[in-house]
Amino acid sequence: MAEKDKWDTDPDADCYKNSKDFDVGQYGSEWKSIRNNLTWCSYTYWQFKPFTGRYISVNGDGNRNTTNLRGKPNMRIVILGGSTVWGVGVKDSDTLPSLLSTMLHKTGIVAEVTNLGQIGYMTTQDVICLIEYMKKNPLPGYAIFYNGMNDVLAAVENNRPCVPYNEINREKEFNLLTRRGDLIKSFYYSVFPAKTKNKMQQPDFLIDGALKNYCGNIALIEAIKNKYNFKPLYYLQPTIFHKKYLSKYERQQQQYLKEVKPHIEQFYERIANETALTDIPNFKDISHVFYEIAIPCFVDCAHLSAEANEIIASEMFVDIMAEINAPVLN
Repeated sequence: MAEKDKWDTDPDADCYKNSKDFDVGQYGSEWKSIRNNLTWCSYTYWQFKPFTGRYISVNGDGNRNTTNLRGKPNMRIVILGGSTVWGVGVKDSDTLPSLLSTMLHKTGIVAEVTNLGQIGYMTTQDVICLIEYMKKNPLPGYAIFYNGMNDVLAAVENNRPCVPYNEINREKEFNLLTRRGDLIKSFYYSVFPAKTKNKMQQPDFLIDGALKNYCGNIALIEAIKNKYNFKPLYYLQPTIFHKKYLSKYERQQQQYLKEVKPHIEQFYERIANETALTDIPNFKDISHVFYEIAIPCFVDCAHLSAEANEIIASEMFVDIMAEINAPVLN
């Protein structure tokens, strides 16, 4: 029997045990089919090819489909990030973008929410992705960034900060498509720094660079937001280390990230004291949003259940409604 891959959908995950109208086996089969189904994407390196399944669908632009109700949109929103935005572990209608769209529609807002999340994207790729999107599409009213973890893990995987996953291999081969690599597996390998040929850099060096890059990307978005007339909202995502009450399954999953726990913790601690971020009104650290929640939230060591996604989407919904209802200052 072939060894089970860490990123195969695990039907034993607590979050799936009481799922209704969700065939975990079918989802797992679709995910296994699509996860290596990548194509080259200029500037950001990779994106998914079009795919149509029962639970997973990717459109011709390489973006996962969002459940938007019909009607002429009076609000356009894009959500950027990595695999947690894309929605690994959940069906199309339970991704963050779909849940936010549904919440807004219940208030009478006909929102067109676009899922620009891609597997493994760190903030530099998110910024480039937004710029490329705005060149070709109607400008969004809101651009939501939900990230943090990939900036840390990519730094560990490459043994240097500020570059995307697999940059070492990309430099050697000069063409991502010639590799048989799996981006999800590279995420997994990033938690085992001992596999790196060169001596692993100290957390201080990697986190200094990752934090500088993260702050720099947000500063860049802040610099262009008025020119392009959109409102950015920034969210520092929670990790499995920011949850107090872990199920047995979640404790097991936490072990897969034990090698990079010091890097993750230092990055998040530094952000909490980084005035370049905390002084931005629309930057929100929601890393502890699951801290007191007893129900299982993680389907693996990084990705969220439908219920957990709903909690995150609710945070975004509240903030957008506050922006809509804010008084106009002359």
